[in-house]
Amino acid sequence: MDGQASNNMESLDAEKEPNEQARIEIIGEVNPKVLTREEFGTNATLFHGARDSNFQVHENFDYNQSIVDDSTLGSGLYTTADHELAERYAQNRPGGTMWKLVPYNARMLNLTSKDQLKNLSFPRELVFEWIDFAQPVIMERARSSESKPEVRQRLLDVLRKMNDLPTKDFIDLRVDILDTGSSPFSVIDDVWKDFCREKGWDGVVFVEGGDGDLTRKNDRTYVFYNATKIGTYEDWQQRQEV
Repeated sequence: MDGQASNNMESLDAEKEPNEQARIEIIGEVNPKVLTREEFGTNATLFHGARDSNFQVHENFDYNQSIVDDSTLGSGLYTTADHELAERYAQNRPGGTMWKLVPYNARMLNLTSKDQLKNLSFPRELVFEWIDFAQPVIMERARSSESKPEVRQRLLDVLRKMNDLPTKDFIDLRVDILDTGSSPFSVIDDVWKDFCREKGWDGVVFVEGGDGDLTRKNDRTYVFYNATKIGTYEDWQQRQEV
């Protein structure tokens, strides 16, 4: 997939490892709407093993249709550059089908090392931006009389954890920012996606682990929170603009 990223990269947080920096990458340089079906297949660089045989990516895409079990990086469209792995994902899901996808001008926060084997720290320069953005929303929900006591307590725990972020040497997106696995997804997910939208990010690149017996293979996962930046051949043909 590295070959699909343009040279337009913005390095982030070079404080400790100058050769291993989180970065913004633009992926997908070829306009999918001008490709024939055969050319589309040749240019397909990302793949998704969907459990829905009628899988379609559109402006109002239902992210939950493509999620099995939990959403490790929030609700999004999870894709891989590994064709074989995507086929195995599809086989792991009842009625699963492997789909070829082409991204176009997608601005992604890449938090993976160049060898694809590990994740890099969430950029320290963005930590306070995240706190300033997320804290008021989470606090308001925690104070809401409509929140159940267990949800309110969990949100308060998230807020306390958030205050410790600036002191950490390594900040993991999944564990420290999204607190995946213990937070009420509907709150954290929505805030995270809104934050990405404000930053102009269409998604993230992360070694997130996969599901089932596929967790043993390290692989970059390309998670899209903006479904208009990726699609199947049919999806792109149906879209009015790109």
